[in-house]
Amino acid sequence: MGAGALVLVAALALAGCRVDTRVVIDVADNGGGTVTVDVALDADAVAQLGGAQRAAAVPLDDLRAAGWVISPVRPADDGGASIQLVHQFTDRADLARRLAEIFGSEGVVRDPRIERTRDWFASEDRASVLVDMGSLTAGVAGDAALRERLVAAGLDPDRLETELTGAARDAAQLKVTVRVPGGVEGTAEVFGLDDAPVTVQAASARSHSDRIPYLVAAGVVVVVGLVLLGLARRSARRARTSA
Repeated sequence: MGAGALVLVAALALAGCRVDTRVVIDVADNGGGTVTVDVALDADAVAQLGGAQRAAAVPLDDLRAAGWVISPVRPADDGGASIQLVHQFTDRADLARRLAEIFGSEGVVRDPRIERTRDWFASEDRASVLVDMGSLTAGVAGDAALRERLVAAGLDPDRLETELTGAARDAAQLKVTVRVPGGVEGTAEVFGLDDAPVTVQAASARSHSDRIPYLVAAGVVVVVGLVLLGLARRSARRARTSA
């Protein structure tokens, strides 16, 4: 079960609970970086899950196997609880894989973009990700095995899907931040009832004017070298003529 499922399990408990999820994507100078997911459940959500110990029992073994570093569930003073998941990524494709592990390939946070431009005098970085709360679903109707069990129990999977998805969207609140080199970041806060997709993006341009003196110095060295070479050749020709 992924972190998106952890959010969903809590959100499905009862409408009126609150589940805050914070996603931070830090892009490094080499195009890799770190993605951090913080999930915070309020006291009502923890209570509906049966307490902090039951919340801590939500299985996340598949994410651990994929290399996610997962903190213990941390109880809060107000009765809530939180958990953090962290994974490094090497490039845009790897970031897309990490987001899919958490939210699914067509999930709430997807379609990352990373663009890098490098030359001698300047660097430019752009990064973005799509946030689409409209894609948050309970996943009941699409799970064939679960659907079969629900029908056998006399339940309507499609109706249950609609009701549980509504409860999940009511409870979920999501904040996504994208950071690029240079300390520039873009942030969006999306609530469960906001179905319109949002693109969270950040861009920075940095000048490397400190390299100009080195370039000038190198140019001077080259010019001086050429002058000295020309003088040496002229002296050699004069020596041959005198001989």
